[in-house]
Amino acid sequence: MKRLRSKPEVTLELVPLIDVVFLLLIFFMVTTTFVSETKIDLTLPEAVSGEGIDSEISAISLNVDKDGRYSVNGVLLDQHDRSAIAESLLLSTRPGDPNQVIVLSADSRSEYQSVVTALDALSSVGLYNVAMKTVLPTTNQKKD
Repeated sequence: MKRLRSKPEVTLELVPLIDVVFLLLIFFMVTTTFVSETKIDLTLPEAVSGEGIDSEISAISLNVDKDGRYSVNGVLLDQHDRSAIAESLLLSTRPGDPNQVIVLSADSRSEYQSVVTALDALSSVGLYNVAMKTVLPTTNQKKD
C-alpha cells in the first residue's frame, strides 16, 4: 500500500513583512525634509541698510500679502482682522517673552493699514521684538 504524500501547506509569514514595512516607514520619516514655504506670494520692499537676524533664533514669520491677507508661519488665516491675527500668534509664540523674534514680511504693494493691523495685533499679545523683512535693491544698470 502506498502512502500518499500530502503537499506541504504554503503560508505567508506576516511578521517579517510587517517588520519590513515599519523599517521602510521609519526610513522615510527620518530622511524626509520639510520645506517651509509661505502660501502667499510676496514682493518685499527694498532697503539699502539693515542687519540680518541670527539664524539660531527661532523666529515666528508673520506675512502680509498685497491683498491684505495674513499668514503666521506659513499658515494662511481665514479671517483678516486683528483678533484673528492675535489668536494665531498666541498659538504659535511665547507671548511676553522679550527674546521672541517676529519677522514681519509685508508685500511692497500691501496697504499701510494692513501692516499697522499686524503691528497692532503683535503689541496686543505682548510681542515687541519685531524685525521687518526687506530685500536689497537690484541695480538695473546697462553696460555700454
